[in-house]
Amino acid sequence: MTRRHLRLVPAAPPASLVPSSRLLDETRLAAHEFLRKPRSRDYPYDVCIELLEGAIEHHVRRGQNVWRWTDDDVADLLSSWFPEPPLDDPERLRYLPDLIGDFIAFAHRDRVPPHVTAAIATTIDRVRPEFLCIVGAFDWKTPPYHRPPEPAEATHPLQDLADLVGGLVALEHLDTTPLPDESFAWTEVPDELAPGLEDLLPLLDACADQLLTREHRTAMRRFTATVARRDSRPLRRGTVARRAAAVAWGVLRANDDLGPGRGRLLTAKELATWFGLDRELTSVGRTMVEAGGGSFQWSAATRDRVSVGDARVLTAQRRAAIIADRDRRDLGAGSEPEPRWPFS
Repeated sequence: MTRRHLRLVPAAPPASLVPSSRLLDETRLAAHEFLRKPRSRDYPYDVCIELLEGAIEHHVRRGQNVWRWTDDDVADLLSSWFPEPPLDDPERLRYLPDLIGDFIAFAHRDRVPPHVTAAIATTIDRVRPEFLCIVGAFDWKTPPYHRPPEPAEATHPLQDLADLVGGLVALEHLDTTPLPDESFAWTEVPDELAPGLEDLLPLLDACADQLLTREHRTAMRRFTATVARRDSRPLRRGTVARRAAAVAWGVLRANDDLGPGRGRLLTAKELATWFGLDRELTSVGRTMVEAGGGSFQWSAATRDRVSVGDARVLTAQRRAAIIADRDRRDLGAGSEPEPRWPFS
C-alpha cells in the first residue's frame, strides 16, 4: 500500500457499531451466495470472496444493512475503504467496483425499487476511474457483461413445471382443489423436536390467520413437517420468530405470493416486520427450503423461482397457474412463461 492508501484505512469503529458475530456470519453467507449464483460477469471465487466479504463488512460496520445500499454508501466504500494485505494489490482491488455493483443488484432484487439500484450503478461508473487510478490498475477494463447461463436443457419440455410439484406424474394429475384445514402431523416428526415446534406452530398459525389464508396455514404446517423429517437443523437454530419467518418465506415464495408487484400478498419486508424482525429473510428462507428438499430455478423469463417439489404445499391458486402454464405449452403457445419482475 502507498501512504495515501494507509491514510484512507478507517480507524476501528465505535463499540456501538461493531457487528455481532451473527451479523458477520450473514455477511459471509451473502458474499458466498452471490458468487455461487449465475452471474452477469465472471468473477474468480478465490480472488473475490474475501474482497467482497471485506467490502460488505465495512458497510455493516457503518451501521448499514447487508441487503440495502445507497449511492452514498458506494461512494464511501470506493473512496475510503481499502483492505489490508494481502488483499490490497491491484490484481484484486480492480474487481471491486463491478463486484460491489453486481452484488448490490443481487441484494436489491426483491427489496429495493429499481431506480435506487440504477442510481448506484451511475455512481459506480462515475467513481470507477479515480478508484482504479488510486489502486494502480490503470489499464484494467470492466469484465465483459454476458447473459447469465441458462439451466441445462430439461429432459422433458415441462420438466421445470414438474419440478415445482414433485414430478411429471404429479404435474399431469394436478388439480385445483383447495388445501383442507388440516392439523399438524405430529406423528411424522421426531419426538425431540416437539418442544420447539410447540412454540413455532402457533406463530405460523397466527401469521396465516392475520395475513394469509387457511390454505397457507395448512401449507406451512405440511412444510414444517417435511423439514422436520428431512433435515431438522434449521428448525433448531435461531429464535422461534426467525425460524417461523423462514418457513413462511419458503411457502410464500413457492406459491408466488411474496414480493412486490400486483397479485402478491406480502413483501418480504412486511413479512419480516410481522414477525418482529428487522433483518432480511432470504438467507434463512433459502436454508429452510433446501432442508425441505426444495431448490431454486433460474431462467431469463422467470428469474429466481422457489421449487419445493411438493404439490401438497401449493395453494389452489398457485396450482391453477401451473396448470394454465402446462396447458398453454401443450398447445404450442411458447416454451417459457411470461416474465414477472422480480419473481415468477
